Amino acid sequence: MPYVKERFPWPMYGHDRWHTSQYGFELPDEPSVRVEDRNQSHALPATFALEQNYPNPFVLSQNATSHFTEIRFALPQAAQVQIRLFDILGAEVKTWAMMKPAGVHQFRWNGRDNRGQPLPSGVYFYRLEAASAAASVSLTKKLLLMRQR
Repeated sequence: MPYVKERFPWPMYGHDRWHTSQYGFELPDEPSVRVEDRNQSHALPATFALEQNYPNPFVLSQNATSHFTEIRFALPQAAQVQIRLFDILGAEVKTWAMMKPAGVHQFRWNGRDNRGQPLPSGVYFYRLEAASAAASVSLTKKLLLMRQR
């Protein structure tokens, strides 16, 4: 009796498609699990988002020149973005302002204030303020900066 795929979806037969002459099940042509690279996702975010900085705590040694923490944020549409960093007393110590298209963005901070001076160890708050034609949002997160001597 000939093999009819529609009638026998899981056949066992003596001659498989790899010509091994072994009995076995026919393997599907396509994998049953979809594999995708999360870093290569091209879908636009559905909402504004501000992620926790990484690494947190952010540790700097006294002679470090290339250490940084990374802050990521998502915009569902193009927006004027301002990210402000505040110390524990509420004083603004660093500001970034930029126009960004819709998507996920990131930037690095090296532990210095607006004048380029190193900030002391402590708790800081960073706030994303984004304004687009359709909406405006303000989101805040906390970070910990630790300096090693």
